[in-house]
Amino acid sequence: MRAMVQIAKEYGESPVSIDDIAQEQSLSDSYLFTVMSILKAAGLVRSVRGRDGGYVLRRRPSKITALDIVTALDGPLSEVPCIEAPGSCTREQSCETKRLWEAVHGTMASELRRFTLADLLKEGERD
Repeated sequence: MRAMVQIAKEYGESPVSIDDIAQEQSLSDSYLFTVMSILKAAGLVRSVRGRDGGYVLRRRPSKITALDIVTALDGPLSEVPCIEAPGSCTREQSCETKRLWEAVHGTMASELRRFTLADLLKEGERD
């Protein structure tokens, strides 16, 4: 998330290199290479080659939600399969905990959907 916020800071300006992100965010290059390749495959960033290359957002910061980023990196939010894939559990109709997991999933998805990269940039400006 922090890498995406840093790239969003430069939206419309210049690409952000892995080295710059690693240094600014105190993250390893190897970890960032993995993260950025996943985000690139998800269509959230694109790479720019060359001496001044790096990564840029594929959409405006106001059009990329925290949910987009989290699901690209971690997959579905659900802690239990029946929430994302109804019918996948034989206990689904009589499960005592299904309502709890539906509520947790709904709340988490709603909150992550509510925040965009633009919102997170504004939060940083307040500090």
